[in-house]
Amino acid sequence: MNNIQKKIVAKDLFIKLAGELKAQNKKLVQCDGVFDLVHPGHIHYFAQAKELGDILYVVVVSDAFVQKGNGRPFFDQNTRALWVAGIGSVDFVVINDDYGPYKIIETVKPDLLVKGNSYQKRATDGFLKDRALVESYGGKVFFSDELDIHSTNIFEKIAKNFNG
Repeated sequence: MNNIQKKIVAKDLFIKLAGELKAQNKKLVQCDGVFDLVHPGHIHYFAQAKELGDILYVVVVSDAFVQKGNGRPFFDQNTRALWVAGIGSVDFVVINDDYGPYKIIETVKPDLLVKGNSYQKRATDGFLKDRALVESYGGKVFFSDELDIHSTNIFEKIAKNFNG
């Protein structure tokens, strides 16, 4: 197992590790999403998140819970987790086999939840619940100044180029 693969940690193991890190007064930062195609926007997002704390962990949505339309995700959860783990600013990756990150947030209680700026403009019901939970225990929500790059748009552009 290489160093990148070592960053991918089972949820139960990460929860235990998070407790140990918090006991060492480490500031935990969570990002979450599908990450079906890692692009410069994600790299920027993770770099901003990492600057806010000591440990950046990224929760990757498992295949069963991706809701991006037919044929998505294009890449399976293990591939997506490996790509995210390959980014230097990311310390840990957890594949979440649940609808949304609420239960992980509830258990880990990250100091910061970082989301893309689009959630500030168009908040989903799931995000509003996550935000309320984070703020209920004194955590903070931060919105990155995301680049205007999205995997869905990239896939649509590729399809248009190949389909004429």
